[in-house]
Amino acid sequence: MPANGDRTVILVVDDNPDVREALTDFLSAKGYSTASASDGSRALEQMRDLPVGLVLLDLEMPVMDGYGFLAASQAEHLLQNTPVIVISAYPSRGLDAADAILTKPVQPELLLQSVRHFLS
Repeated sequence: MPANGDRTVILVVDDNPDVREALTDFLSAKGYSTASASDGSRALEQMRDLPVGLVLLDLEMPVMDGYGFLAASQAEHLLQNTPVIVISAYPSRGLDAADAILTKPVQPELLLQSVRHFLS
């Protein structure tokens, strides 16, 4: 099973339940532990409670969008070193805090390559 010390959970953050399910199912089938959140606020809560090693983040979401999540997660010292891959149909502004950007629809092999890079 892929692992990165104690921080082995990949957190999928997207307001679309079909996208969350597709990504978590795909990554689980590859042996990764996953969790999901429907917006940035819930993602921050999950990160405080789980050993998150990587975040897959949509940008356009209600409550707290991806931009707000990036700003808030960088402000919290415990979360600053968790890599974030933005997965969005329209990645544009304010993504300096993201470690990588993938465009939707993301190619499975490209996603897997990116995940392996950050969890190696």
